[in-house]
Amino acid sequence: MFQLVMVELGQNALLHAVNFATEGTGNSLFSGDAGTRSGPFLEGQHLGFFAGALAIVCLGRKAWFGMVWCLWASLYSQSTTALIGLVVAAGIAIVFRLSFRAIMATGVGTIAAAFAVQVFPAAREFTTFQLAKLGLFGFDNNYDFATLSMDLRDVKTTIAFQMMGDYPATGVGPGRFGAYFFDYPLSNELPNYYYTSDHRAIAENAYAQVAAESGVIMLGLLVILLAVLFWRNQTAHVSVFALVGYIGVGILTQSSWTFIPIWVLIAYASTASTPRARLKTAARSDVAAGTGHPLL
Repeated sequence: MFQLVMVELGQNALLHAVNFATEGTGNSLFSGDAGTRSGPFLEGQHLGFFAGALAIVCLGRKAWFGMVWCLWASLYSQSTTALIGLVVAAGIAIVFRLSFRAIMATGVGTIAAAFAVQVFPAAREFTTFQLAKLGLFGFDNNYDFATLSMDLRDVKTTIAFQMMGDYPATGVGPGRFGAYFFDYPLSNELPNYYYTSDHRAIAENAYAQVAAESGVIMLGLLVILLAVLFWRNQTAHVSVFALVGYIGVGILTQSSWTFIPIWVLIAYASTASTPRARLKTAARSDVAAGTGHPLL
């Protein structure tokens, strides 16, 4: 927020003086080409993934201010994957936990979003830009290089699974995706800057990176881990249940499977698989049997 305010006031020199990033992090919706992000969340993909997940966690804990703040940060990041993940999480909550409350909340949110798009030019611009990045409804014709990110990720994901096909048992080895990347002819379709000495190709897809660097068995274990979490959390709070779906979508475009928030959120979902009501029932049983603490 400090950085955004300083950029709006034209104080880029001050930001630079205190070591904020001021170049290469701007976007078309907030402050043009000026840098508006710094630190661990310099990349919009990272900020969007983490903020969107925390919005779901805050919703489950009824931390309304935190939820609104995190939703704003998700929008601010302009991460299309984060927005898709939030839609998927809402869909999971409705389909698997069908209730009047869930339907009403989703309906109100949808109406509010549609109203904002119709009334506020900035919201309309944001929506069309997100659709353009996905190549939908012809909006990509209105922006230069709108689908570039998706096209690059498609090429790198394809190469990653080709690597897995060539080295199915062990992959090419942890951290060696970039070393093997240019052995594959499809890499010739990438921009020239990929061939400079200071650039290293990354998969930008956690599934694809695990597949390429660790092989089919490890990819299967990652998918099984997420599937087990999804199954176990069916009886947990709906926010945790939806969070697992969000994680499954969100890591499709993460720069690396070692991005720490991925594993923090998986750990959170792992510890939340037992409903609080069941814990309270078990605690009461222990107290009645004389083996539990009465304050529980």
